[in-house]
Amino acid sequence: MEFSLDSLQPKERASFALRALYEAAGCRKYHMGRFEEYGLYQENRSFLSSEQVITFTDLDGRLLALKPDVTLSIAKTAQPAPGETLRYYYHENVYRPSAESHTFQEISQMGLEMLGAVGEAQVQQAVRLAAQSLAQLGAAWVLEVSHMGYLFGLFDALGVPENARPGLLEKLREKNAHELRRARLVPSQDPDLGGKVVRFCAEMECDARLCQPLHTPFRACSRDGQPRYAEKKPDHPPHPRRPPSP
Repeated sequence: MEFSLDSLQPKERASFALRALYEAAGCRKYHMGRFEEYGLYQENRSFLSSEQVITFTDLDGRLLALKPDVTLSIAKTAQPAPGETLRYYYHENVYRPSAESHTFQEISQMGLEMLGAVGEAQVQQAVRLAAQSLAQLGAAWVLEVSHMGYLFGLFDALGVPENARPGLLEKLREKNAHELRRARLVPSQDPDLGGKVVRFCAEMECDARLCQPLHTPFRACSRDGQPRYAEKKPDHPPHPRRPPSP
């Protein structure tokens, strides 16, 4: 019996196409178990989209979790040598709460990570692979690149003093929208500065991961609004869009 890709489901064909794309780019497949020690997620709560994690006690007494994220596991185990760039791609299931159904969902996720010596060339490669990944799906798409440069551009546009910026960034890391709206860190500051930052972040769909210095998510969307992700760890972004006027 002759095997044909045409006999596969669309998501299966997409998986094969993306694997070929990533391996041709020098990425190795990362294999991981379904469980991870809960302490990893407890120590990196601000990195996760939700602090709600499915946990259980293993037979040896360890508190384990069904993984809600792949990036943390790769970052924990990958040990690049000085000057080395590690390129991994993964196709894993993650377990996250759904805001719509208020239940946990099993989500199939595919993406890539670059760790170690990451410079401009690696940044460009990651963005290019994100675009090529979307092109493989055969639908119209838009690629949005999130980065701290958006916030710094907003701070510049609002005239936020340098000594006030760390306080605002800390509140963003804590996802503390209430305190952000109340923010008036210096007497001359715009009284609605915190509110403008909150509205800007909501518009740009940023979250606490935006404030992680070593992790920038590339949010890739098809025209139907369904998110597709390709992830990497850059030092510098492509030129960000100019923030809106206050």
